[in-house]
Amino acid sequence: MDDFIEELIQTKMKIAESEDKSLAKSKQLKEITEKLTANSSEIEEIQTENESLLQTIAKLIEEKNTLRTQFEEKLEIIKKNSTETTDPEEEDLRSLNINSEIRTDEDKIKTWTNILANWEKVKKNKRIKLLSKKGIPSKLRGEVWGKVIGNNLYITPQLYGILQSKFAQQERDESTLNIPADIRRNLSSFQSAQREKPLFQTLQEILEAFIAYRPDTGYVQGMAYLASILVIYLDDYKSFECLANIIFKSEILRTFYSFDLPGMQSYYRVFEHYMKKYVPTVYDHFDEIGITPDLYLLEWVYTLFSRCFSVEIVSRVWDSYLFEGDAYIFKVGIGILISLEKELQGDMNGIISIILNTAGYFDDASKLFRYVDRLNISLFKINKLRDTLRVSRLSIQ
Repeated sequence: MDDFIEELIQTKMKIAESEDKSLAKSKQLKEITEKLTANSSEIEEIQTENESLLQTIAKLIEEKNTLRTQFEEKLEIIKKNSTETTDPEEEDLRSLNINSEIRTDEDKIKTWTNILANWEKVKKNKRIKLLSKKGIPSKLRGEVWGKVIGNNLYITPQLYGILQSKFAQQERDESTLNIPADIRRNLSSFQSAQREKPLFQTLQEILEAFIAYRPDTGYVQGMAYLASILVIYLDDYKSFECLANIIFKSEILRTFYSFDLPGMQSYYRVFEHYMKKYVPTVYDHFDEIGITPDLYLLEWVYTLFSRCFSVEIVSRVWDSYLFEGDAYIFKVGIGILISLEKELQGDMNGIISIILNTAGYFDDASKLFRYVDRLNISLFKINKLRDTLRVSRLSIQ
């Protein structure tokens, strides 16, 4: 156990070192963002520096997240073998009346209002993550999402305005011309949102600003769906801020949105690994008739399941995704396959139709979330599998 604790301490030190590097780069990013705001005439030159820095920070965040997940898993092992029963974090929650049982919608609103009021004190507590699985109240969802996502990119309303102006001056490429059609395709599901101006215009402005902000990424079809979910709960600027930060924080979104084919293939292989483990009958049938993850997982990732369910169920998925990170994409994907195991035994066309249009099968998603919560999938395990499967594939070649 002493060796294990020493290893845990070393991991913690590596996390601290990675955080220091990230902090230093983040300070540079803040300075560059301030330059962008103050010197809009020099935006092209400054933005090149900005893109390079974003890539460096993204790698540091990936390293830090992997180390943190590894640390938390080791810490859980120590806790299980420890006789200590008092958890200071749980004491904090009890003192704030956050640890009490939630029985009604009113209790839920009171609990999350209390969490928001004490966010800095309780944000890292695992109890908050567990509460998010029960759903965040709609009236507080936007504020909670904004807190969880954060703004590590230091985006400001002034920068948002500059980016909109910049887009108006630049040439349109083919993907940009697809934005209006993509927005219309998913708009009908979100018209219930109360907004001061037409939703179409709002979404177009958000997506155009993102293109101006990240020309290296550009516009990818699924982004319209992400923006559509965000504008239900957030204003225009905050939706843009959250969209940019979600994509920046998520390694799997960055991989898929940048069409990194080797990276995408590694995620497909990991997903198939979990299919074999948790839903082997579906895996065997898909393998037999030639259905591969790129035929459905691609869209699930691009849209973060926004096309799979009703707005309320998608929002519940996002409640947990924003707290748990990329591993939750795998959990929900496998959960869908488990839930529809019987329906996914037909021919290829029928299965693809079902798997890309699942909304009608999930009027009540309680069963789906029960399956999802039982799955033992973590970011650390996903990354370890990616490395293992990559090495295995290279040795075969």
